Amino acid sequence: MRSLAPVGKFVSWLVVLVCGATPALAQSTNTNCPAVNPGVTVNANGSKDTLYNATWQVAGKTNRRYYIVHTPPGYDPTNPLRYPLVFFLHPGSSCAINARNKPVNLADYADELALAEQPTFFAVYPQGYFDPVTKLGYWNAGNCSGADGVTQSCATPAYTNGSNDIDYFNSVLQQVQSKFRTDTARVYVLGHSDGGSMAHLLGCQPQTHIAAVGSIEGTFKVPTCSLGNPPVSVIAFHSLGDTQNPYYGTGTEAALNVVPNTGREGDTSVEPFTMNLWRAANSCTDAPLKSDPAPSTTGIGTYTLTSNTFCHFDSTGTSSQVLLYSLCDPYYDSDNNPRCDASHNWLYSLSTLDLDWRPLVWNFFQSRKKL
Repeated sequence: MRSLAPVGKFVSWLVVLVCGATPALAQSTNTNCPAVNPGVTVNANGSKDTLYNATWQVAGKTNRRYYIVHTPPGYDPTNPLRYPLVFFLHPGSSCAINARNKPVNLADYADELALAEQPTFFAVYPQGYFDPVTKLGYWNAGNCSGADGVTQSCATPAYTNGSNDIDYFNSVLQQVQSKFRTDTARVYVLGHSDGGSMAHLLGCQPQTHIAAVGSIEGTFKVPTCSLGNPPVSVIAFHSLGDTQNPYYGTGTEAALNVVPNTGREGDTSVEPFTMNLWRAANSCTDAPLKSDPAPSTTGIGTYTLTSNTFCHFDSTGTSSQVLLYSLCDPYYDSDNNPRCDASHNWLYSLSTLDLDWRPLVWNFFQSRKKL
């Protein structure tokens, strides 16, 4: 079986104000999320990482939390060209700076596209609720209780402390759009784990500004999703070998991709909860799917990526969809039964996984626009 980095083991970073070319966001010795101040890092390729503070009001109290904006090389504020925004929401027990500096991240991919003279985007890293006990960040994406008919809690410190992360996100979005030349019709949110659950929640808000959402190893923690506005496309990745957020509806969370649990890996005969919740939210006319009758499977390295489409809709002349990628690294257990192995944090290790998820996400996002 493959062995990747343990869940919850992160490296933290400190941002400093610099005047020349430096590595992006220098490393800190702090093992938790460090305190940060507004500043700018200019990278060797000409891209920039800037820290801002977002403020918003809740019950008369002013709240403040930072976020990172990554400006790709070649961005010219005097050029009328407007750029898409891609938000990346860090997993629970982490923070924005950690996510920005992972070995595989969206900001670096935005730079690769720009230097290759391809359409690119702003990468924005918001900071989740900072827990004073653990010194780590979390999102308030819901509690899971009753989400799939099972009373079970998967609350984070952000939930138990009533963090209003929807208002925080809206504050960040408004500030970024006021500071930079961005395309308001092309706002996308991607998250990992707890951040993936938050991406789902943000996408299903009434009158959302988001054109499409992506989730990696994250699931809905709420029982319903009512859009009341044009459809939102969804791309999701989930490993059948994830033991932290199991592919099936058992374990630490109830509102997972597939419920109920059939007791064996690789079984796609049960109804995916999260995907069919999006199918209903987007008012799809096709019947609820238990599995795609003709999934397309692509082998990448030793891994198998199976795509299952749960919804097609076309309201603007551009095909949109709700799409789930099921990830499997096949192997056989001691009883010679087929199993799937890929850790909860597979996305951070291309050398081990031999799968770059970033172009899959970006190609899905860039053709989707908000009406």
